[in-house]
Amino acid sequence: MRLGFRKVLLDIHLWMGAALAIPIILIGLSGSALLAQREILYYQAPRASDGPMQSVVAIGAAAQKAIGTTADVAWIAFPESAHRPAEVEINVSNRPRKTVGIFIDPVTLQPLGEAYPILRRGPVMTIFTDMHEFLELPSGLGLRVVGWMGIGMMLMALSGMILWWPTWDHWKNGQWKNNFLVRRGTRGLRLHLDLHHAIGVWGLPMFFFLGFSGVYLAFPQGFGEMMKTFLPAQDVSLDQRPIPVAWPISGEQAMQLAQRVFPNARIVALQPPGSAGIRYNVQMEPGGWAPSFPPIAVTFDKNEPGLMTVDNPSTYPAAERFMNLQYSLHFAAGTGWLWTFLVFLSGITPAATAVTGFTVWWKRRALRRRERAVPDMELANA
Repeated sequence: MRLGFRKVLLDIHLWMGAALAIPIILIGLSGSALLAQREILYYQAPRASDGPMQSVVAIGAAAQKAIGTTADVAWIAFPESAHRPAEVEINVSNRPRKTVGIFIDPVTLQPLGEAYPILRRGPVMTIFTDMHEFLELPSGLGLRVVGWMGIGMMLMALSGMILWWPTWDHWKNGQWKNNFLVRRGTRGLRLHLDLHHAIGVWGLPMFFFLGFSGVYLAFPQGFGEMMKTFLPAQDVSLDQRPIPVAWPISGEQAMQLAQRVFPNARIVALQPPGSAGIRYNVQMEPGGWAPSFPPIAVTFDKNEPGLMTVDNPSTYPAAERFMNLQYSLHFAAGTGWLWTFLVFLSGITPAATAVTGFTVWWKRRALRRRERAVPDMELANA
């Protein structure tokens, strides 16, 4: 019974792999390419001076002067470490909407060049984006297809795990350890089997997770409703707190008030009120191991003087926190260099398992042919 089940599962694993290999490989490799380019662009940012940072007003004015405009500053992203530039976005046109980004040295206020990495992706990376999100299909259809590819990835991972799981005899005699590595001196079919098993088992957690989070990103509404049946869920409510000042307040004052509420968080960006003079929005990154996406948002509204509105994702219901975590981990947003590297490797894993899996199938096929040929030769010589 067990051998029959294993044979059926092996056939399912084989034919699913053959059917899904090319689209899953394209999704994985394009995702790794996009992630690598994001990191390269980040580390290509110009080096800034070391020293105390100038005021928010001064940084914004320096950006306006460098671009040659008096248009409103839409966003200021602050450096997270020494020698990193500040990034300023300015809305130079509303109809059509056009935003220009520029790097500013937060110490000397010198302009350091364009700061809009998306524009520098180029046509090749645009193709990779469409490949990863839609498999180059029309967006509505492509997103659903990619979502079903995520389900296929999870089924491949589960069936591979069952097939890989050591037998009782392997557990007793200690041979289970061989399933985690490539044994020294192996060659031929055994070498490729060991490679397939080792790559599969070490890459399985990430492979399964990225498939799972990909399903959420493709079907967020249905996935969200499903999660709310398993996890506590309720409407997200914002927290309003009194402040000791009335409007108008400065950008520095808004950041100081936000820092008092979250002393261990880092201020990552400020949205000034602009010429409308209505609202300050302070974005903050939580401390510790928590992912930084979505950020904490502290808002000061002129229409609600004496109050600030706090939107803290860590206080969301469990279902909302779980879904936010899927996005953050899938795109390695605010998760640190180690997780980013693991996500990058996971995009390569489908190609590696497909190559080794195909090689195992091909060598087994050749071996069966040789085994069938031997009796025929013996019969001919009889």
